[in-house]
Amino acid sequence: MDYKYIRLEIADTYGISKGKVVTKEFYDQHIFKGLAMNMLSIIGESSACEVVEDTGLAEIGYPDFFFYPDVKTLKVLPWLPCTATVLGDARICPSNENSAHLSTCSRGIIKNAIEKLSNIGLSIFGAFEYEFHLYDLETNEMILSSGHSSVTSIQSKYEPLVKDIMDNLSKLGISPESYQIEAGVGQFEITYKPSYNLEIADNAIRFKETVKETCYKHNYFASFMSKPSVDCNGSSGHINHSLWNADGENVFFNANDVNKLSQIAKHWIAGLQYHSKAMSCLQASNINCFERIKNRPFLFTNAWGLDNRTTCYRIKNYDESRTYIECRYPGAGVNQYLGLASVIFAGIDGIDRKLELIQEQPYKGDTSKIDFHLSCPKELEFMPRSLEEALSCLNSSEMLRHALGEEFLNIFTALRNHDISESKKAVLLSKTDWDWQNRQYFSHL
Repeated sequence: MDYKYIRLEIADTYGISKGKVVTKEFYDQHIFKGLAMNMLSIIGESSACEVVEDTGLAEIGYPDFFFYPDVKTLKVLPWLPCTATVLGDARICPSNENSAHLSTCSRGIIKNAIEKLSNIGLSIFGAFEYEFHLYDLETNEMILSSGHSSVTSIQSKYEPLVKDIMDNLSKLGISPESYQIEAGVGQFEITYKPSYNLEIADNAIRFKETVKETCYKHNYFASFMSKPSVDCNGSSGHINHSLWNADGENVFFNANDVNKLSQIAKHWIAGLQYHSKAMSCLQASNINCFERIKNRPFLFTNAWGLDNRTTCYRIKNYDESRTYIECRYPGAGVNQYLGLASVIFAGIDGIDRKLELIQEQPYKGDTSKIDFHLSCPKELEFMPRSLEEALSCLNSSEMLRHALGEEFLNIFTALRNHDISESKKAVLLSKTDWDWQNRQYFSHL
């Protein structure tokens, strides 16, 4: 591989890629020693890069953490000359690549979740399914004046851009599958091939960076903000996944069941349903995510259904290779590592405790017809409608408190409480919610 520079990348708690660029010579000298980075960048800043005092970093003098690259993820960036990129982990000690992860390292948390899954002989297979909005870089206006889903003549206009994105994804080892104009104004969707375990989240963060940086080259700007304006469709970040054993069998599938679902699948779905409200803060972990949810009645409840887009958990059960769960609650602004980790922790709890499905049979019909202001069907629960409510549910979950760790949860909570406080201040100063949210999330997510 021909490169002179290496971009070190790591996700903060919002799922935003952070890091620095080093020379190949410096990288080679420090690859096993750890490369020092400012801890503030990944756990001390809000999504708008404001220093948040309640994280506890000030009391310890804003120290460094040590970035240890995952050499398997090293790839040459096709759109930048002589530059490679590598993902890695935040650890607490220099010159010790086996030292403990920083408690707030998102990639460390998903590794813990995957290890728990491996301990019961299973692997997770899946991919994030993203939508994003496209803007003209010069005018800052969203392209397309109306939303027409999948219209061929409109799609062809943007194929040079999209094909460039797909080519760049392929060169990074992420295999694109399809592209379409989505139902929203200026909204696109590109899907890519699923992968296993940690690579699911690694591919997701690289997908977003590839889309954004390729769009820059074409004088466009791509935003993965969950709902960038009040009059546009929200963008999702669905988590599609299934479980597989060491023999290469999809353990979610059972041809003899009326719904073609195994007992493991039912326990897993039950775990997701049981922990839905607590998980919501990890799948919609910024204020803007809830603008999409508040205006999307399909996501009001934690229902599951067979190929039912109005349920929170849409189950596909075509055959053994294509039986999987689509978690539809996450928005495009989801932190890839934390969102996937929440699914794994909840699903494993369902298996461990042999939890029963909250609905014995799949929900049929349109869940948006359930009146939010009246009673919900007794077996279902309404999902949180604000970051404040979701944060309270997360902190009330004994299972997630244990899985995530108290230190992570304290810092995560401090950052979200800062966002909530700043949002309320903006309203008091007669600024619109959307003005504030766009400053926070538009260009970073």
